[in-house]
Amino acid sequence: MIHFHPLEIEDCPRYRLYYEKCRDKSADYSFINMWGWNDKYHFELSYDDDLCWICSRGKNHCHMYSPIGNWQQKDWPQRISRLSDGCIKFYRIPEGLARQLAKDYPGQIFTKEDRGNWEYIYDAAELTALSGQKFRSKRKAANQFKEMYDYEYDNMTSKNIAEICTFQNIWLAQPENADAPCLQEEHNAICRILHNWDSLCHNLLGGILRIDGDVVAYTIAEIINKDEIIIHFEKALYNFKGAYAAINQLFLENNPGFRLVNREQDLNDQGLRRVKLNYKPIKFLKKYDLICIELH
Repeated sequence: MIHFHPLEIEDCPRYRLYYEKCRDKSADYSFINMWGWNDKYHFELSYDDDLCWICSRGKNHCHMYSPIGNWQQKDWPQRISRLSDGCIKFYRIPEGLARQLAKDYPGQIFTKEDRGNWEYIYDAAELTALSGQKFRSKRKAANQFKEMYDYEYDNMTSKNIAEICTFQNIWLAQPENADAPCLQEEHNAICRILHNWDSLCHNLLGGILRIDGDVVAYTIAEIINKDEIIIHFEKALYNFKGAYAAINQLFLENNPGFRLVNREQDLNDQGLRRVKLNYKPIKFLKKYDLICIELH
């Protein structure tokens, strides 16, 4: 059997080597994302040659997630049998791996689309320029913010951690967030990343908008490779009209050179889905739940 250990900050360098080998680099499985949400999901890892298995263990469950690493395996049945000698379910499997396994093992692997966890991928140049009719509303909102307020933009460093934490408390206390208890879990994830910024900063980027010296919006992002970044968190105070559109655009303007932007999933939140679709994704990183029935 495969032996797991709890995710630790010390796993970061080794884990990233496996992640870099994935054909589809899902935001779910970036180390920064997993580290941030670890207090909720209690992730455990097992390094198995050129694969890293991932599970989330609770008092009464153990959920298996997609392995990361080299997916071009010839011995999937033997690998998976080390996890279970019977039926086993995996969650949030990127489309490339899900289709590969379903094709190689027909009648033994079944997939179910997980629409709420599809990740939205955008053209970075389009989100920076916001030109053309399809971005009219976003361009208008960003320009309105720039015209109404005497703002300053700065890239984020570890020196900004305290003020971003203070801002997070202000953002969470807004009346608009009163009926969203899940935002407290997200708040905890953000603070967990911020408090470990120096340990994670090799791949971290961030941007801050200030008005009269006070933070009104920020972004936390992760570099995946020379072409792509993930926007993990983006927050703005609601009473500053256009602040969300402005921080999105200004962050990309001040961090050029990337071709793609992954803005993560919508978790079946219809309001969030509308917002993400309004930014006109060029593709999705689709994910599936996958059930394996005694591979051989």
